[in-house]
Amino acid sequence: MQGVRNPRWWRLPAFLVVMAVVVKAAWVCDDAFISLRTVDNLLHGRGLVWNPGERVQVFTHPLWLAPLTAAAALAPAYWAALTAALGFSAAATWLLLRRVPDHAPAITAAGLALALSRAHVDFATSGLENPLAALLVVLALPAAARAAGGADRRALVTLALLTSLLALTRLDLVLVPLPALAWAVARSGRRHWRALLAAVSPLVAWEVFSLVYFGFPLPNTAYAKLGTGIAAGELAQRGWWYLEASLRNDPLTIAVLAAGLGLAIARGDRARRLGAAGVLLYLAYVVRIGGDFMQGRFLMVPLVATVALAAPLLPRGRTGWAVVVALLPGLLVPHNPVTAPVMPRQEPWFHGIADERTYYYAHTGLLARLRPGFQEHEHVVAGRQARAITEQRGNAYHAFASIGFYGYHAGPRVHVIDVLALADPFLARLPMATPRDPGGWRIGHFERALPDGYRETIAGGRNVIADPQLARLYDDVRLATTGPLLAAERWRAIWGKLNVADRRGSVGGSSSSPD
Repeated sequence: MQGVRNPRWWRLPAFLVVMAVVVKAAWVCDDAFISLRTVDNLLHGRGLVWNPGERVQVFTHPLWLAPLTAAAALAPAYWAALTAALGFSAAATWLLLRRVPDHAPAITAAGLALALSRAHVDFATSGLENPLAALLVVLALPAAARAAGGADRRALVTLALLTSLLALTRLDLVLVPLPALAWAVARSGRRHWRALLAAVSPLVAWEVFSLVYFGFPLPNTAYAKLGTGIAAGELAQRGWWYLEASLRNDPLTIAVLAAGLGLAIARGDRARRLGAAGVLLYLAYVVRIGGDFMQGRFLMVPLVATVALAAPLLPRGRTGWAVVVALLPGLLVPHNPVTAPVMPRQEPWFHGIADERTYYYAHTGLLARLRPGFQEHEHVVAGRQARAITEQRGNAYHAFASIGFYGYHAGPRVHVIDVLALADPFLARLPMATPRDPGGWRIGHFERALPDGYRETIAGGRNVIADPQLARLYDDVRLATTGPLLAAERWRAIWGKLNVADRRGSVGGSSSSPD
C-alpha cells in the first residue's frame, strides 16, 4: 500500500485504469467521418469543402479539425481519429488527476467516476471533439479560480483565451466557463480590455474567415438543426428524454453530476460555484435544444468539469473512502464500462436516443477491428463500391442519410446530397419534412424532402427546381458557396438574403427518399 501512504504516486494507477477502460471501449463513429471527408479534401488541395467545388462548413469544431488533419496526414483516417482522441483523452485525464489534492480517496473517487461513466468512456474516443473539449475545460477551471478570486490579469486573459478556444472546439461549450469569465470581466472593469481582445482574437479571426470563405458565420449544421420549425416545447421534451436515457442506462453519470455539482455549490468557494453554474447553464441549453441522438455525448464534458470541481472538496480519511465505496455500485450497473464485455450487446433505443458505441462497435471498435473475421460497416463497403464505379464511369450524384462512412469512402467524384441537410447548405434552409407520425421524428435527424428538380439541378448544373421561390433561394446559396469570394454579387446575396433568420420556404412538389 505504498501508493496510499504516498498519495502522489496513487495518480499513476488511477490514470492507467481509466485509460485501460477507454482503450477497451475505443471506437470511431459515423459522424466523425463527416469531418474526415473535409480533412481529406483539404489534404488533397480541394479546400475546406464537403462536395468539391462547394464551400460548406460541415464541422462544428474548427479547432478539433487541426489535430485531425495533422493525424490524417500521417495515418489512415480511422487511425488518425482514434489516435488523436486517445492522445487528448490521456492528457485531459492526467491533468485532471494532477489537479486533485494528494490524498488517495479523492484520487480514487475521481478515477472511478471517469472509468465508470459511460458518457465519459464512450466519448473519450469516437472521433468527435469531446476529448479536446475536456482538456480545455480542465485547463480553464484553475484559470477561472484565479480570475474570480481577484484582479489577476494573467489568469483573466488565460481564461478568455481558453473560452475562445472552447468556442472554436464547439460554440455552445462557451457556456461552461461563461459565468466565471463574466464575473472576472465585471470585476476588472476596463483595465484589461486590450488584452482580452487579443485573447479572443482566435475566435474573431475564425468568424471573419468563416463569413468570407463559407458565406455564413455559423456551421451549416447549426442552420440544419436549429431552423427545423419544431416548437420549443417539443424540443425541450426531447431534452428531458435525453437526460432520462442516461438516467436509465448510465445512472452513475447522472449521480456524479448531481452530487458533484451539489458539493461544489454547497462547500465550494466562489470560483467553484461559478464553475458549477456554467455546467448547469450548459445542461439547461442541452435540454433546450432537444439533447442529441447519441446517448451521453453532451454529458461527457459536464461530467469531466464536475469531477474536476468536486474531487478537491472530498474529505480525507474514512469519510473520503466512504465516497469511494458509494461509487462502487456503479460496477453493478449493466453494461458499465469496466465490466462490460469487449463486444457489447446493442440496447434498444429510448425515444430515438441510441447507444451509438454499441451500435457501431462491431465495425469500428479498436479491439473489434483486431479480432479475426472483422468486417467493415455496410456504408463503408457501399462507399468503396461507389468510388470504384465513379473512377471508371465518372461523377455520380447520390442522396444519402448517414453520410459519414459512405461519403468519406465514396470519394470526391460522388456528390453526396445529404437529406438531413448537415452537409447541404440549400436543404439546411428548408424546414424539416413533415413526418408521417407527428411525434415519430428523431432528434438530430431532421430529414428534408428534396424539391422537384433538385436532383436534376445538382446533376446537370442548371437550376430546374420547380418552385420559383426555392429556385431563387438555391441560386443565392449557390452563389454564396461557389462564387468568387470577393464578388459584389456574392456579398449582396449573403447580406441581403441568406443571413436573414426567417428566410425559409416551403418544400414544393413531392418528396424523394434517400437512395
